[in-house]
Amino acid sequence: MKKFVCFLGVITICFLILQNNYVPVNNFANGYSGTYYFYTSEDFCSNFTTTISNGSEYIVSCDIDMANFVYNILNNNCIRGESFQFTKVGDRDLEKLIIKLGIQYFSKNDDEILGYSSIVPYSVKLDNNIFNVQIAETNSQITIGFPMILGSF
Repeated sequence: MKKFVCFLGVITICFLILQNNYVPVNNFANGYSGTYYFYTSEDFCSNFTTTISNGSEYIVSCDIDMANFVYNILNNNCIRGESFQFTKVGDRDLEKLIIKLGIQYFSKNDDEILGYSSIVPYSVKLDNNIFNVQIAETNSQITIGFPMILGSF
């Protein structure tokens, strides 16, 4: 009986550690004002979302403050990726996002960053490198996609 109780205790501790290390992607948008996008294989309609058909896939958009609510309604198995777009409020918004995401390595060109974060559940392989974050910055906006931005930025 003691072994069984110890086993349950170890399993519970492992579960809590894993649970605390995974942060839902839409939580990275907290504190920003803008639009959140879910790329999904299932059609979704509501009073507070807009859905666009993209062939056999769909892009569901909502205000960032509704992202957690929509995420919880959507079937997690049908979500293929996510992104959000917001108007910059400070000069260091991009730097703060890179730190918040815990990006371990990245490739940067003039207006785009491809990176990898161990806490983002999506990924793509490009040129033998695994990436799961794409960030595009203009003078006024930042768009960030997981694993990449699908659509315009």
